[in-house]
Amino acid sequence: MLSLKKYLKWLLIALVLYTIGVFSLESWLDKRISDNPAYEKSDMVVYRYFTDTDIAGVPKISERYYFEYHIGDGYAPMNEIIFSDASDLAPLRDYLKKLGYEKEIKRFGDSEVWKKPVGKSDTFYLWHIKDRNEVRLSKVFTHIF
Repeated sequence: MLSLKKYLKWLLIALVLYTIGVFSLESWLDKRISDNPAYEKSDMVVYRYFTDTDIAGVPKISERYYFEYHIGDGYAPMNEIIFSDASDLAPLRDYLKKLGYEKEIKRFGDSEVWKKPVGKSDTFYLWHIKDRNEVRLSKVFTHIF
């Protein structure tokens, strides 16, 4: 049977190795997303690490879609889903309403702005880029996890 001293030594070694592993993985993921913010659901590690639950739960209005995550370097981080060959915004609007968001009267460029009516909340931007037949739903975080 291991003595308490040996047990604590091995526990400390395991903890140090775990910390190094987590730090290395997070560094690699941050570099990966900084170099190329686009990813697909099949990129399992990147998808699970960067995809917000609200973005992951968005109704899929097209078979062709991918995700982007932008690390906020001086601005708020943003996660978005981009649909190709899509034009129907109704399922996305219904989804945002179900989450408790309301469409604001003011717009941001060509996008619709969606916020929760009470308190500080994350902001969604919904774009329909007609000339590319593309729909984008972006979530800008007001907080960092």
